[in-house]
Amino acid sequence: MLQDTSTVELVNGVRVMPLALALCRIPPTFFVNQPMNAEIALRAVKSTDDLARIFLEMYSPTLAGRLVGAYEFLGDKERANQIANAAKAAGMNFDPVNPFVRETPILTGTTRLSSPYVGRIQALFKTMRGPILDVFKDFPARTVPDSAEYLRNVDAVYDHDAYNSLSIEGYRVTPELIAKIRAGTWNPDGDSGDKQQRDAMAAKGYLTAFQLVHKSVERVLDGESAGQVARTGYQDWYRALFSETVKAGLLQPADLAGHRNMPVYIRTSRHVPPPYTSLSDVMPSLFDLLENEEHAIVRAILGHWLFGFIHPFSDGNGRVARFLMNVMMASGGYPWTIVRMERRVEYLAGLEAAYVEHNILPFATFIRGEMTVDWSKEPARR
Repeated sequence: MLQDTSTVELVNGVRVMPLALALCRIPPTFFVNQPMNAEIALRAVKSTDDLARIFLEMYSPTLAGRLVGAYEFLGDKERANQIANAAKAAGMNFDPVNPFVRETPILTGTTRLSSPYVGRIQALFKTMRGPILDVFKDFPARTVPDSAEYLRNVDAVYDHDAYNSLSIEGYRVTPELIAKIRAGTWNPDGDSGDKQQRDAMAAKGYLTAFQLVHKSVERVLDGESAGQVARTGYQDWYRALFSETVKAGLLQPADLAGHRNMPVYIRTSRHVPPPYTSLSDVMPSLFDLLENEEHAIVRAILGHWLFGFIHPFSDGNGRVARFLMNVMMASGGYPWTIVRMERRVEYLAGLEAAYVEHNILPFATFIRGEMTVDWSKEPARR
């Protein structure tokens, strides 16, 4: 009978089977049908001692051979040898059997994961790169010949950007309100009506955040790493979005601290973002991936999508994700891209397909379409 290893663990308030025990109890078909999950689980095991204790108590040469073969497939010879040596010391005769049917692992080398959520982020990034590059194979990155002109074009579409991005999130804004705030005639201190206007506060916060993102784009155009610029700036963009709401007393100052400290759910989506306890691991991993990615369009598409997948903030994730996308767009000379409110349903459907089915093609194709809009010919919305 399994004693210590079969103890139920409490994870985020849920009683779960320990990872090592689960890996020993799953059928071999799991490695075939869910290779990503199997690989992440194997890489997330903290110690092979936990696995060895189980198959030794069960005295299962078959299980020992499967685990040895799995770690050999992953390229982790050290762990494979540790398990094999434990089995041999107990007098087991076993044959290493690779339970995977893939030709290569999703992750490379002897990657060991501090968190299974980090593994999922890394695996999704790697598997989605190719489809994105196919969508944009005839839309290559280019060097920006005139940074000042690029930035003027960004400024020129601000009103459209603010209207659409805020409307997608459910705010009721008009071109007149956006223009009033941009012109500096919004006066929350002198006009109590303005101060209580949630939509106006959101538009004011959006302008402040946009100005910070504008500076980030300028740094990228000057040659700084887009991933590094975004890593150091995205929390400031978030705080700018909500600073006016805090000043009005509708949010607590602590809400500007940064990452969420509670579960969050996405309305109308079946995707449940990672727990807040994983954010200190997954957010640095996301920006590591963005910094190391050579293709700007991959950084843009997956930066946006994975930011939403992680949902690091209690609110404002969509707006920050679109800002992040556009900082990455600038690094490849792609235009500032606006998601139109009238295409909100298609936009959310593309995100959902990637969230739930891990199919990035609808989202990548959707963004490509939005990149080609000529905003000089688009009328202001009323």
